[in-house]
Amino acid sequence: MITAVTHATRYVPDLDEAVTFYQQLGFQVVTDNPMEIGPGRTARWLSMSLPSQPGFELVLQDPAQWMDGEALARVEAGMGSQPQIILSTDDVESLCTSLQQAGVTLPYGTIGDMPWGRDLAFLDTSGSGLYVIQPHASA
Repeated sequence: MITAVTHATRYVPDLDEAVTFYQQLGFQVVTDNPMEIGPGRTARWLSMSLPSQPGFELVLQDPAQWMDGEALARVEAGMGSQPQIILSTDDVESLCTSLQQAGVTLPYGTIGDMPWGRDLAFLDTSGSGLYVIQPHASA
């Protein structure tokens, strides 16, 4: 039986830029190591996590380091449409302000009020969506 989800992968075009972006959200680098993945071929294994959730790591990968040919072309074609990652915050107002100051794309431009809390959508460095919720106090 499965007992936990421990890692999820996000493909990004620039690992260093992605690290900086996710650090702005509070993530910290857990692992950043070169890996030999074949004769004469090295890729970078890079994972990040939130201090409040150490058992889960977001793996950032530059697909050009891990793939080639048709597989690489498929991943690069979908780079800006990866599945949305949903996050939680206790201060959506401050997060929104810091994202705007950093020039992060907010596709809907504002904080929303939903039945489950206040929310904000934004894009990461790959152009894929992130969604953050500040749950209502009663939630």
